[in-house]
Amino acid sequence: MNGNLRQGNKRFTFALKTLVFSCLGLALAGCGNRNSDQVSQTELTLMTADGAKLTKVSGEQAMLTLQNGLFLANDPDRRYNNCVNCNMPFTDEVMASTTDDASAESANSNFSTTTTQEEGVAESDRVKYDGNLMFVASNNNYGYHWARLESGENTEQQDPRNKPHVRVLKRQNDDSLMEQAIIATDDQAYELSNLYLQANRMMTIYGRYEAANQQTNASDDIATADILPSEPYWYGQNSFGVNINDVTDESSPSQLVKYKIDGYVQNSRRIENKVYIISQFSPNLYVDIPSDASVQQKQQIYKQFLNLDSQDILPSIQVNDGAEQLLVNPEQCFLPASSKNFHGYTQVTTLTTFDLNAPNEFESICVIAPLEGLYASTNNLYMYGTLYDGESNTTSTVIHQFTYTEQSVDYVASGEIEGHVAWSNSHLRFSEKDNFLRVITSQRIWDDPDISRKHQLFVLQADTDQSLQQIAKLPNEQYPAPIGKPDEDIYAVRYFGDKAYVVTFRRTDPLYVLDLSNPASPFITGELEIPGYSSYLQPLNEQFVLGIGQQVDPNTGVGLTAIEPDNEQAFVEGAKAELYDVSNPNDPTVVATLVYENQYSVAEWDYRALTQLKVNDSKFKFAFPLSGWNQSIGEDGTYNWHYLQSLQLVDVDLANGGSMNNVGNLAPEDDYFGRWGDRAVLHDQDDKQLVYYIRHNSVWQSYWDNSTVLNGGY
Repeated sequence: MNGNLRQGNKRFTFALKTLVFSCLGLALAGCGNRNSDQVSQTELTLMTADGAKLTKVSGEQAMLTLQNGLFLANDPDRRYNNCVNCNMPFTDEVMASTTDDASAESANSNFSTTTTQEEGVAESDRVKYDGNLMFVASNNNYGYHWARLESGENTEQQDPRNKPHVRVLKRQNDDSLMEQAIIATDDQAYELSNLYLQANRMMTIYGRYEAANQQTNASDDIATADILPSEPYWYGQNSFGVNINDVTDESSPSQLVKYKIDGYVQNSRRIENKVYIISQFSPNLYVDIPSDASVQQKQQIYKQFLNLDSQDILPSIQVNDGAEQLLVNPEQCFLPASSKNFHGYTQVTTLTTFDLNAPNEFESICVIAPLEGLYASTNNLYMYGTLYDGESNTTSTVIHQFTYTEQSVDYVASGEIEGHVAWSNSHLRFSEKDNFLRVITSQRIWDDPDISRKHQLFVLQADTDQSLQQIAKLPNEQYPAPIGKPDEDIYAVRYFGDKAYVVTFRRTDPLYVLDLSNPASPFITGELEIPGYSSYLQPLNEQFVLGIGQQVDPNTGVGLTAIEPDNEQAFVEGAKAELYDVSNPNDPTVVATLVYENQYSVAEWDYRALTQLKVNDSKFKFAFPLSGWNQSIGEDGTYNWHYLQSLQLVDVDLANGGSMNNVGNLAPEDDYFGRWGDRAVLHDQDDKQLVYYIRHNSVWQSYWDNSTVLNGGY
């Protein structure tokens, strides 16, 4: 565990104001520092992502990169070019969601669990169920809670339900649920949607908000205040909380440890009793450098940034409301081997390993480089970022591979490939098999009117020189056929064994089947065109795939003018579930399609909203939420809009060529209009086929074979 104590940024911020003011007044007096002769502030430049391997540097080198970055962030001539995501192009090409090799945490159980990308790699969700107990992450009235936080109202005596909390519900003999306990989080918590459950240990991960103490940051000297004003009124400290609880006694869960950590959670994964949390933190230090400051004055101010200590600019962690300490020491940080003394960056990406069996222990490493995503297999963990080249108007993806150790992770290799992996669910374009990493990227082609987008598959493998070497890519000289038709973007990707399935879309939905059995020579083996698109693909076995997406009229497409504007033939558009037969990869076919008019499902972009239960090798149950609006005409001729929210129950039978049927739906009446967190639990218990629908903070209960019964909410 890291042990360096810190006292917080506000203390040093006030001191820095005085020092900068003195240096501006005495620009040539030579305010001293330990690194003042290393580089001129005029040479500083923002670090960008590249494929250079990572190296664990000295603490001084790590600190210098952050100090340089902080100065760049405050220099009025360069601050707008020093943003976390400024190496990403802000175009609509990266907004389409993707999906990948999802599975259930427990494929052979008689109850459903969270749908995940990789078998054996658990993912957090707002609902966890062990067959007897249900844990529901519940959130309060946001407006009321934020008002209390801003006002500084003491909320210790408030009902814990007014703050984000976990409801512990127990299944009864009559299939109802009874609340056993409430697990509180933290008085400053404002959002809770991530739970992990392993045996009798439960981890909660939640966002925290603390209003800025502006009085602490204000200066008594008006001249100084002009140089270093107090923080903006909207600014609050960015942090998150991690609690580990013992839930052996469901009626009286006990908190084993509570962590407060600087920054925000980028992503997390659990493998057995180890939870890996990727968090990101940028020091909040605002200095108003006058726009007319001379080069000499800026150099003197820069020298003061070089006096910042690790306690001032690295993330901290607080254990059980005790003293703050560093989450990661600078000696535990990696930098790209290509980094120089004049490079600056302010974002610290930290990978922290928590052990649910030893809740008071943690280990951290950090990477100071542009990173934005995480993909985890059972053997390795990959962090990646996107580089945008303004001169060539192209993107590339930088990947860093780590392997798991007993306590934390070890660095393995790095590489760079052409193209980007999108923003939404970007981790789902990655897949690892037999020590080969498969990645599908996209590239916008601006200078070729005939090819607006290019999609490629890359196969990579780490070598002994810590490089991710390209083993193969597709298209290539032997197999030049493109992935996708002109101007089609990728909407879904799924890997299953030695196959990859890619959905592209513009007017119709081509489903491409890629053969990856020879990592050195992948090729496209088949293609299927259908109306609309699937934005999520769920593998059932080697022969069948389920798709969730949208049915779209091929005469119009999305955002396109009609090809046949006078064609009045009815075409039903809306959410769809589609079953594909891929047993013949050269000729995939559609087995069945269910269309829900004018509706959509959050499962299209959040696969955790799709609940699955494998009954046997040929029978599957699926449940997913639908949302939409319905219009009706009243007796007085006025148009009325009605919000629709339901849970659909779909039965899939793979025998005799396959079939799919909607067997029912649950539509409880409530006054909640949200849709993002809807979940379901399916449980086949003896002769009962139970269905639980979690909506907001309540749960409704029904039966698979009789969904007209609706009990609750609990």
